[in-house]
Amino acid sequence: MKELTQAEWHRLLTLFVADAEDMRPALMKPFEQDGYVCATNAYIILRVAKRFISEDFSTDKHLPDVASVTPEHNPISAITIDTLRGEFVRQKIDYDTTTADCPDCDDEGEVEWEYTDTDGDKHKMWAECPCCGGTGIIPNGINKKCQVIGETIIVHYMLLLYHVMFALGVDKAEITRGKREQILFHIAEGVDVVVMPCSNSNK
Repeated sequence: MKELTQAEWHRLLTLFVADAEDMRPALMKPFEQDGYVCATNAYIILRVAKRFISEDFSTDKHLPDVASVTPEHNPISAITIDTLRGEFVRQKIDYDTTTADCPDCDDEGEVEWEYTDTDGDKHKMWAECPCCGGTGIIPNGINKKCQVIGETIIVHYMLLLYHVMFALGVDKAEITRGKREQILFHIAEGVDVVVMPCSNSNK
């Protein structure tokens, strides 16, 4: 496993935090729990052993219990970085970036809305795009799905896994299926990604 700088670890962790306004504020930044630094948006988790990271993070008691949803490492399969790249190419995903231009507003951040009042008159106005929140960008692959050990996974989450593997110089991640169908990708000693399948993440 390649040794990362603190800035590189921070960049990877930040990819996994929640950014939606309706998420708990505690999930919008990494946190410490049980000897790990964790980052999650409630559908995917990056868990890194604290020994790799010198920065201190909060340990809010209202944070989710990461250990309770992380399966014990008992691999049944593996996935390679080349397999991931092949899937991204098949799905026409640029795997070098984790964001993409919003297709609903053509990366403008605004869309035209139409309203019909009680008299039947139509009114139009430009307002914030509801799909990207006005940013003009969306998570790359968020609207696409793929299969991993028989489970349907959002492609964006596999892209995040790919970016961790690539940054660490790891060619293969071991796969463990959890009791609630969650999937553990063991990348290296002390570095794991846990993904909830679409059926469990309501996607």
